[in-house]
Amino acid sequence: MKEREEMVNTLRTSENNAESVSTLADSKLQEAQDLFAQANLMRAGADRDIVQAMKSVQDLQGRLKAAHDQFWALYAAVSPIIASVCWLEDRDLALEV
Repeated sequence: MKEREEMVNTLRTSENNAESVSTLADSKLQEAQDLFAQANLMRAGADRDIVQAMKSVQDLQGRLKAAHDQFWALYAAVSPIIASVCWLEDRDLALEV
């Protein structure tokens, strides 16, 4: 009779251990799924940020080209005036077109 009780107690202990392990595994699985979901949200946000940055760079490239073109147009307009009032030696300091 005592052996039977020991076996039942051992079985109950094993069942309790198995249930604890199963609960822990479920908890860890849920944590992993939550982390995966967070990672996906972060990636989606990063993707949006990259697209926005690319659009901003393209816009700034266009604005830089326009400013560059305006500078050279202004330079071409004032360079004859500058050349007429500068000394010959000063022409070495001029920008190359």
